Amino acid sequence: MTNFPSWKPRFSQNLEHDLKSKNEDALNFTFSTFGKKYPESRICVFRGFAGEIRSKGDHSSNPPAKSDLLVFTTDSKMPKYEEIKQNPNFTAVFWFSKSAVQYRFYGKAHLIKEDTEDLLAHFHVEDGKKWSWKEERLRQWNKLPAWIRGSMAVPWIPGEKANGRTPDLIELKDSEAKAPSEKLLEEEGLNRFHLVVMEIEKVDELHSQPAPGRRRKWFITEGKDWEEIACMP
Repeated sequence: MTNFPSWKPRFSQNLEHDLKSKNEDALNFTFSTFGKKYPESRICVFRGFAGEIRSKGDHSSNPPAKSDLLVFTTDSKMPKYEEIKQNPNFTAVFWFSKSAVQYRFYGKAHLIKEDTEDLLAHFHVEDGKKWSWKEERLRQWNKLPAWIRGSMAVPWIPGEKANGRTPDLIELKDSEAKAPSEKLLEEEGLNRFHLVVMEIEKVDELHSQPAPGRRRKWFITEGKDWEEIACMP
């Protein structure tokens, strides 16, 4: 893919405006899946578009790339992991308070742990070089804070009854010299660590200010092309 849908630069510009306006919450979004009985929603942290370097100190052995795939991460013991496996359809909602813009994304979520050829059509890779999900997963793992990596090595299942237990803080810090017990914890955490890659099929962009607002929608046609339409707010 060389031409990305027009919602991507608009979304990116509004996100950057909020981040530059000191709204760090702009990276937080609501991710909703299908539960056994009710819709299930939770706040997740946007980790950027797959393959795209966002900051200094963010390194990858992959060649430079661009995509329209939104990424966050999860632990295979989290409920959303099984929910995505059962039904990959999702809704994700971003609210940029400084820009007064809401984005609703609809599509299919993909759980990625192993290297795969899936979704590579969504990328533009520099000079047509080979790009790897394996390296992208390691890049995202290395970017996580030590306590988040540690949370993926805890011996309990999130949400289960405590039964008198209290949670211990586990931190998986970057270090060349690690005790055998630390290596085992890191292996456990990395084994449970998955990318959640959001393949977008429909987008709803709402500018609430200035009133009465304005709205645009994008959706994929039967011919697999993106169509953009102006809507009433």
